[in-house]
Amino acid sequence: MEPSYADIALLDCGSRLDPCRVPDMLELAGEARRQKIAAQKTDQDRRLSLGAGLLARLLLLRRGIALDSLVFDPDGRPTVPGAFLSLSHGGRYTMAGLSSNPIGVDVEPHQPERLNIADHFFTEEERRQMDGSPDRVARFFQIWSRKECLIKRDGLQDLRELHTELPEYGEWFHDIPLTGYSCTSCVGREITPRVEILDWEQLMGRLKNL
Repeated sequence: MEPSYADIALLDCGSRLDPCRVPDMLELAGEARRQKIAAQKTDQDRRLSLGAGLLARLLLLRRGIALDSLVFDPDGRPTVPGAFLSLSHGGRYTMAGLSSNPIGVDVEPHQPERLNIADHFFTEEERRQMDGSPDRVARFFQIWSRKECLIKRDGLQDLRELHTELPEYGEWFHDIPLTGYSCTSCVGREITPRVEILDWEQLMGRLKNL
């Protein structure tokens, strides 16, 4: 039996992208992803969507899972046979996680103007943790990212009913240091995720070697 695993990759979509490589990237992303990319309204959103498709391809093919087996359920969550896939993007980063166990990943840029939504979506204990932190912005987005991970792992839920401070969640969250961002995964206790942060050239190099 294969050991439990969690593979996580982040792509800096703001890194230099050679326009001459874009046709090859689009070809690798597949037809379904190309349609998603074409539907985006801004260049940045198209970059993020392209990055998500390529990260998914990288993680799936490394585990011997066919890219065309990827489908999306009615909630918008990606599903693949024999594994669990989660995707996220925020700011200049796209993030993907593939695991033998249910997984949720989330990356969020620190935007202080969003802190007021804590009054509506955080539990009383989560608000106390945020207000008692020396860095309220970082603590807010850590909690928010953890809630997003739970939704991406388990499906749509009321954010106010997700208590990230509960002891049973403590060992499931893995925070990834990323300046100016909160970057988190939620996966089984016994799993230590393997994480890599790539730029466009590094990603294409890895895809070329598959």
